[in-house]
Amino acid sequence: DYFGHVSDEAKDFVSKLLVIDPEERLTAEQALQHPWLIQEKSVLTRRGLDKSIAVIKLFNARRKFRAAVHAAVATGRLVDVIKSAQHEIEVEEEAAKEQEKKVEEDVQDQKETPAIEEPSAAEQDQAVEEAEAMAADGKQ
Repeated sequence: DYFGHVSDEAKDFVSKLLVIDPEERLTAEQALQHPWLIQEKSVLTRRGLDKSIAVIKLFNARRKFRAAVHAAVATGRLVDVIKSAQHEIEVEEEAAKEQEKKVEEDVQDQKETPAIEEPSAAEQDQAVEEAEAMAADGKQ
């Protein structure tokens, strides 16, 4: 029990300060007049605070340990996120290289394929005349 060694007056003081409703909570003036605060110093010095100090140290140790565990977990998750992002970048870079290679191959294929020359205007006219002559022969 963390508070077994704490006096009833101290527990009463703290519980009255922790009341949620401000209308029922102690005011600052009332808190300063609470019996636990106005008791003789000699009463307080006779009470050993060794157990309280030990409890506080234990609480702080647990809090620090918990924070260290949370930091380790967060670090692990961050490493996973970074690895995942690196993998995605590598996949995208590989896809870009493949695309670039394909474009280069297409360009090379186009260079190797002979270009089809457009017939000159004279050749076009001659082809039209030949087609018309064939059509005229077919009508007769």
